[in-house]
Amino acid sequence: MGRVSGIEPAFLQWLAGQGKEVISQNSTAGGCVADSRKLVLNDGGQLFIKQLADPAPGLFSAEASGLAALSEGGTVKTPDVVYQNERCLVLEYIEAATRISSFDEHLGRQLA
Repeated sequence: MGRVSGIEPAFLQWLAGQGKEVISQNSTAGGCVADSRKLVLNDGGQLFIKQLADPAPGLFSAEASGLAALSEGGTVKTPDVVYQNERCLVLEYIEAATRISSFDEHLGRQLA
């Protein structure tokens, strides 16, 4: 836990309870207004964390619920929620792919 800084302490404590630790981190896009980072774990796993020091109450809970609702039908791939509290949301890391020209139409059909 001592090798990284700026990550939600409650998450790091939870992660340590799983026998894991963050060995590296990189800022990444995808969090809009949040501090977003790709985390690499000692077991080779990768996670995505979005965190805010003072978010609106229920912000990350609502996002986690929205991801769960989108994934219910099984047609839209959403990242699994790994951990969530009032100051952060941790998701499985999904590598970005090249956007194809039919993306919007394809996503629209999946959502419909």
